[in-house]
Amino acid sequence: MFKTLLDAEFPFEHPRWPKPGDVIERFGHHTEYFAVHSLEDIHRDLRDLAKQVDPELTRLVGIRHRESGVEGFMKTYATGMPTRLLSPTAGFQMVPEELAVFHQEQILSVDRFGIPFFWFVPLFTPFPMGKMYSADRLKFNEKSVRAHKARSAYRARLRTLGVLEAEADYVDPFDVYERDQWLCQICGGEIDRNSKWPKPYAPSLDHVVPVSQGGTHEIFNLQATHLACNLSKGCS
Repeated sequence: MFKTLLDAEFPFEHPRWPKPGDVIERFGHHTEYFAVHSLEDIHRDLRDLAKQVDPELTRLVGIRHRESGVEGFMKTYATGMPTRLLSPTAGFQMVPEELAVFHQEQILSVDRFGIPFFWFVPLFTPFPMGKMYSADRLKFNEKSVRAHKARSAYRARLRTLGVLEAEADYVDPFDVYERDQWLCQICGGEIDRNSKWPKPYAPSLDHVVPVSQGGTHEIFNLQATHLACNLSKGCS
């Protein structure tokens, strides 16, 4: 069972997608997923639609709201991932609003390998919920923004030197700062991680081989420095 964990950083357990035998609990409401082997496994009111959606009945997964007994189905890809073929109401019996709300839960998250993914699955909740970002996905987005900004700044610098569309890696400056233990690689002093430009002890990403001398934007050519030390190096 994938539960609602109200005391967690992100309160909703979310696998890649539900499989027959799984249960998703949301605020006391339980959505059960079961295998569909024949039309008899589906409520009689839905059998004609199920046959139209998947004539071979090889990619249907039944869905049941445990508390009310309301049933429906979803179509999946060969991998078991839900498709969006059905609207949030097609393929389901009517469920009284006072009992539950049926909708697509949408969660943007990151898997254990750090790869972003989008979880969406039909289920029952006591109230509708919009698109949600897990804490890991928000951190991933922040890293992506920092990496894009650093890369764009490098490429802009090269354009002033006459180099257009320069190659550059996506490197999160925080990864460099963490690697260098937040110590300035020019003066050896501690970098104030809470300080921001234009304060002299703010963190600054420095190219070991300067950009003006052909230095690349790759992690092995990047180091953590104080802003003041970086600027002094540029003036020396």
